[in-house]
Amino acid sequence: MRKHLLIPTIGFGASLMLAGSPLLAQNTDTQPTSTTTSTTNSYDNTTGGLKMPYHAGFWNYVGISAGKADYRGDCPSVTGCEDEDTGGKIYTGGKFNDWLGLELGYVYLGRPETLGGRQDAQGLNFSVVGSVPIGTVVGLNAKVGTVYGWTNTQGNVPVVYAGRDQGFGLSYGFGATVSVTKQVQLRVDWDRYHMPFRGRDDNVDMISAGVQYLF
Repeated sequence: MRKHLLIPTIGFGASLMLAGSPLLAQNTDTQPTSTTTSTTNSYDNTTGGLKMPYHAGFWNYVGISAGKADYRGDCPSVTGCEDEDTGGKIYTGGKFNDWLGLELGYVYLGRPETLGGRQDAQGLNFSVVGSVPIGTVVGLNAKVGTVYGWTNTQGNVPVVYAGRDQGFGLSYGFGATVSVTKQVQLRVDWDRYHMPFRGRDDNVDMISAGVQYLF
């Protein structure tokens, strides 16, 4: 009796398996055959915030800033001179990683007047830059490097101080950035440049603010 019940049961089970096999095959065919690799970009979809500006490649940002240049040395004119003027800089840079990079720029330090003349300074600056991200939007940076400057002093000054000069000097500074979008940042800096004036070497400080664009 049990053998007669077992044979129909096995046959019924086999029929169910054969009937269900096309559905199993269809479900298997619809499964994805590849996985999507994740990519890292400047926007963090997890937190909804902006990451700090490190991108693959090099020389991946440019910027422009303007501010106040302050001539820290003694006035070369016995009749007086101005110590401050409007300055600015343009620059480009790149990063090895989130923490370390290089920056190259042109800096113009204004033309403060001496009585009956003026002194001016400008140069090319090259710096190593260290960065520290603060959260996903703000970053702090410090830099040290060299500036190749050229200067000119004119007016009612002793002969030893009158004329042009050029040469290398130390440069350093610190600053901060704030991300506005994935590619635009606001930036503030304090920089000191050791400039070669005729007959003397003087420090010129500049506080500046501007904007930089990330490629």
